[in-house]
Amino acid sequence: VLGSERTVFFRDSSSGQLVFSYWIAKTFEAFAWLPIYTAAFVMLGYSSDAWLIQPLSKYFAFLMFDLVGFFGFGMLASLLVGPGSAALMALVFGLIVAIGFSGTITAIGDMSSGMQGFTKCWFLFWSTQGICSSEYDRYTYAFDIERLNAETPDSLSTDFGEGESVVGAGVGKGFDLSDSYSKNLGLCAVTAFIWHIVVLWVLKTKDYKKQR
Repeated sequence: VLGSERTVFFRDSSSGQLVFSYWIAKTFEAFAWLPIYTAAFVMLGYSSDAWLIQPLSKYFAFLMFDLVGFFGFGMLASLLVGPGSAALMALVFGLIVAIGFSGTITAIGDMSSGMQGFTKCWFLFWSTQGICSSEYDRYTYAFDIERLNAETPDSLSTDFGEGESVVGAGVGKGFDLSDSYSKNLGLCAVTAFIWHIVVLWVLKTKDYKKQR
């Protein structure tokens, strides 16, 4: 990823390699290495007891599928632009997704219904909501989460949710904390893997046999 992927793909496809076989190999390679990268990051995160209170397995799963999605971005960048610009393109696109579609920087409760639906098409939204839900689940003995959801205003424009009054206020407004871990993780995985399907489509359109 982020190298001369187009050159490698053209070389392999020109020698008779099937596009689907090439995609399968690249995808399996990603799924072989990404758990290792995730484990390295999680080891840093759990070096402090105060950082995360949710079970290690839940945080690991959400983070790994986030990396699956971002790996798809990297593959697309490597196929669409040259090696000198691929890393920058993947970084910029990743930042746009993180800022616009995680539901934190821009509270999903403030979005229009159409924008909310579009935001829920991104893996970062489901991983962020899932991580938040897993954190709150640790306090179910002390807090009524359903009542918190019902009484917390979705909009940052209310007195309760003004972002300017308290640092971090309003972040995550609109998250459904009652969604199950399985639902959040499943939708995170599906929306992350969709980007690898997009990679397959791009590979099909750039098949060497079609370029001749």
